[in-house]
Amino acid sequence: MDNQQEIFPIVDEEGTVVGKATRGECHSGSRLLHPVVHLHVFNSEGYVYLQKRPEWKDIQPGKWDTAVGGHIDYGETPEDALRREVREELGITAFTPQFIGKYVFESKRERELVYVNRTTYDGEILPSKDELDGGRFWSMQEIREAIGQGLLTPNFESEFLRFFFSETLPIERHPLMPFLPENARVLFLGSFPPQKKRWCMEFYYPNFINDHWRIEGEIFFGDRNHFVLTEKKAFDREAVMAFCQKKGIAFYDTATAIRRLKGNASDEFLEVVEPTDIRALLSQLPHCEAIVTTGQKATDTICRYFGINEGPKVGASIPIPDVHNHDGRQVRLYRLPSSSRAYPLAFNKKVAAYRSMFETVF
Repeated sequence: MDNQQEIFPIVDEEGTVVGKATRGECHSGSRLLHPVVHLHVFNSEGYVYLQKRPEWKDIQPGKWDTAVGGHIDYGETPEDALRREVREELGITAFTPQFIGKYVFESKRERELVYVNRTTYDGEILPSKDELDGGRFWSMQEIREAIGQGLLTPNFESEFLRFFFSETLPIERHPLMPFLPENARVLFLGSFPPQKKRWCMEFYYPNFINDHWRIEGEIFFGDRNHFVLTEKKAFDREAVMAFCQKKGIAFYDTATAIRRLKGNASDEFLEVVEPTDIRALLSQLPHCEAIVTTGQKATDTICRYFGINEGPKVGASIPIPDVHNHDGRQVRLYRLPSSSRAYPLAFNKKVAAYRSMFETVF
């Protein structure tokens, strides 16, 4: 098993060492940022070597992962750590690494500063019997088909999509203007609209099988179908906009430009290219008291923007530090359950959570 007392450096997002902590502390949900090195091994035919994580690992046991990945020891450089890990895990000593970049990876258990490297290698690979459950080369198509299927580690999926798939994908600009009634007290910020083929109207929450407008219909009119045009299988855009204008409910998203890493509506596969300037939105909403998110990606993006270390739990809210409206009220960040039907919560319980937020603000 991993040594939970092993000492790791604690770093800032530039990689400067600011402290130290044990492996156990770093993997306890403490959000202590610690550095790791990754090496993606390609052969000359373009296939990618993945390692199989053993079942005894404390994080992502049994999943396929980056060819080499390991923590940087306290007092060790990223370059030395990479060569040590490659030697220990794959038995390779003669290789030429190319540094690709670094980024912060976050999960519920840990927060890592990842140094990403790649190399092309056609020699013998001897995976460690102590560290790994073997490994093999995968084609790009195999990897693409495995993403999202629970076979690969989330860290590998997001990193590989970011560095090796995303550059070939188009950038999408936000297709809608911000909807910002001057009297708005609530600002909903999602991640990004779904693909247009999923729209039933030209406005926010346009997917007919998303229940956002049914939730608001139930809360404010006692009728979940108040905004539904049943025969057209659409929402009544004019009625929705008129209601939000009068009530004071604003809408936009946390990204103004994205790449879709897979052809679906999942936030997990959206790469934020250009985050929204949320303070600029708030400057046009003098009475706004609540920013509301309904998804983890939007919540994480807002927390990074405002420097919030830990966002609210679902159904709760927190004050946003040093952010007040023109009336002097501190703006709060609310995290509500997703209105997507994929989110495992009964409709009436979602209604109760949204109703509570609206009653508090209005």
